[in-house]
Amino acid sequence: PKLASPIAGLRSALLMQTKDHWQTGDSLLEYCEKIVLPFVNQQRRAAGDVDGHFLLLVDVYPSHLVVSFRQWCKRNRILLHYIYPGLTGELQPMDIAVQGPFKDFVTEFMEEYFQALLNQHMIANDGKFDSFDFLMKKSNLALPFLEAVGKANEKLMSDAGAKIRTMGWRIF
Repeated sequence: PKLASPIAGLRSALLMQTKDHWQTGDSLLEYCEKIVLPFVNQQRRAAGDVDGHFLLLVDVYPSHLVVSFRQWCKRNRILLHYIYPGLTGELQPMDIAVQGPFKDFVTEFMEEYFQALLNQHMIANDGKFDSFDFLMKKSNLALPFLEAVGKANEKLMSDAGAKIRTMGWRIF
C-alpha cells in the first residue's frame, strides 16, 4: 500500500492492491488497521467513551467472513453485523444515491484516460498497439486513479451532481 498525497481536495488516500485485485482477509485487516480503527477511535474520543462499542455493517463478501477479521473486530470492540445478499440497497441507500454514481464517474474518467493513453501510443507507434499491453503493465495508475477520484468527487458535489444525489434517494 502507498499513502498518496492530496489531489483535487482529498486530504489523503490509501491505495492498496492485491495480486488479483480482489480484497483478501489480509488486505481487509490492513485497511481496518489504517483507516477504520483510527476513525472509530477518533469517534470514541469525541463521544467521551474511549471504551465504547461500534457497530460495523458489512456484506457477505468472502473476506468479511474470515475468522481473523471477526477476531479483529472483537478485539477492537466493534460489533459485526452482516447484511445478507439483496438487502444492500434497502439498508444502505448511500450505495444507490451516492456511491453508485461516484463509481460511474470514476469509471468514465478512467476510460477517458485509457483512451488518451491508447491514442498517444498508436500515434507514436504508427498505428500499432501490439506493445500496448506491455505499456499498461509498466504504467503506474495511482496518479491517474486519484485524479479520476478527485474529478468524480467534484462532479458529484457540483450543482448537477446534487440532482443525481437527490434522484437516488427518491427510489426509497
